[in-house]
Amino acid sequence: MPLLYNYLAVAYARIGKIDEAEAITLENIHKNPDYLFARLNYAQFCLDRQEYAKIPEIFDYKFDLKLLYPKRRRFHISEAANFMALMGIYFLETGEREAAEQYDSILQQIAPELPMAKHLRCELYPNIFRRIQKRLIGD
Repeated sequence: MPLLYNYLAVAYARIGKIDEAEAITLENIHKNPDYLFARLNYAQFCLDRQEYAKIPEIFDYKFDLKLLYPKRRRFHISEAANFMALMGIYFLETGEREAAEQYDSILQQIAPELPMAKHLRCELYPNIFRRIQKRLIGD
C-alpha cells in the first residue's frame, strides 16, 4: 500500500528522522514506481539538499502530469497542485523563472492556499523585508 509508506515517511520526517523518512520514500518508489506522492516526497528531499539535477530523473524528464502518466485522464487536485508547486520551485531554483511563473499562474487558479503554492509565490514575488533579508544573507 503506497499510501501507508507515504504516511510512515511523513511521520518520520515530522519527528526529525529525515534519513528514515527518505529511506521509506525510496522503498515506496521502488515498490510503487507510479505513485506520484512518493516521487514528490523524494524530489522534495532533493530540493532541500539543492540536488537539482536529480529532479528531472525522478520524473523521467517529464514536467507535465499528462506526459508522466499518459494512461491517466484525471488527477486529484492535490496531485496536480503539489506537482506544479514542486516543479515551480525547481524551475525557480534552477534559474528558469518564466517556467516557474507559469506553474505559479496555474496554482493561483486551482490551489492558492496550498503551503507549497504560497512558498513558490513568496519566492517569486518577495516582499520588501524578504528582499532585504536575501541581500543581507546573500541568498
